[in-house]
Amino acid sequence: ADAGRAKPREVREALGRLSFVSGVLMFVRPFLGPIYAWAAVPPPDTVADLPHMVTMALRWIARKVGQRHMVRYGLPRSHRGELFRSDAKAEGQHVAIGGWELNGSDDPSQSRWFSLELTRDDVPWAYLRGDPFRSLAALELLAVLVCVVLFRPSAEHLSGGVVSLTASVDNQSNGYTLDRFATTKFPLGIVLMELAEQLEAANLLLNVCWRPREENEPADALTNGVFRGFDPGRRVQATWKDVADAFIVLPGLVDAAGRLYEDLRQRKAAGKSSPGPPAADRGGGSARKRPRGEALRERQPW
Repeated sequence: ADAGRAKPREVREALGRLSFVSGVLMFVRPFLGPIYAWAAVPPPDTVADLPHMVTMALRWIARKVGQRHMVRYGLPRSHRGELFRSDAKAEGQHVAIGGWELNGSDDPSQSRWFSLELTRDDVPWAYLRGDPFRSLAALELLAVLVCVVLFRPSAEHLSGGVVSLTASVDNQSNGYTLDRFATTKFPLGIVLMELAEQLEAANLLLNVCWRPREENEPADALTNGVFRGFDPGRRVQATWKDVADAFIVLPGLVDAAGRLYEDLRQRKAAGKSSPGPPAADRGGGSARKRPRGEALRERQPW
């Protein structure tokens, strides 16, 4: 990051080590996504300028490792079960998210809830790929993130322990994303980074389970502005600005991530439209062998 330039091959080798780090410091893992996305595109042995998003991610990871290079195991854990259900809607230029807190009951009339309509100014990243429905997975993960901000339980009574909880959504892919806690997709990745920061700050572990759409109708109704069955007195009176003010990293990632992924998209498109080199130039398909001592594990062994 300090040099501002690197060989993609060396970045890939470093990512191998960082993947081990993120096995212990799991909240680092989402920040590897943009680095993986970039390192896969340029020729491996060229020296390339690092995009701003990549240097931001590297510096953030360095900061996180410096702050917390050890973790404690065997901490007390409290499982709260299914805590909230959420959904998102994107039709044309209209975007809405909603969610409600179960609080031990699946009766919406006894639950806190929210419903927010969002504009291009609120979530500009949702419009960078065209109509916001193309970013629906990210918007549905945003609904989960807002539920965590508004409904999260406290872990203070656990004396440094953690609280695990479950969220229900009707987008099955987001369950896979939370299981891996990593993605190279944009804008899903930047929402996941913010969610990781919120969970770490609150000592929470989050599991997202898939709920068929017909079983998630109350959350779906909230995104459509239909509030029958919900108590108006239990509505969380938070504006989007109130929620966004609680974000830790998301606002600072939008521009840099947007530029990175647009550049990668253009590079991939250019590569598909350009004819490949003759077979003789490709060396018959065999990979070039690097001289002994050139690999990172040989230059800088652990």
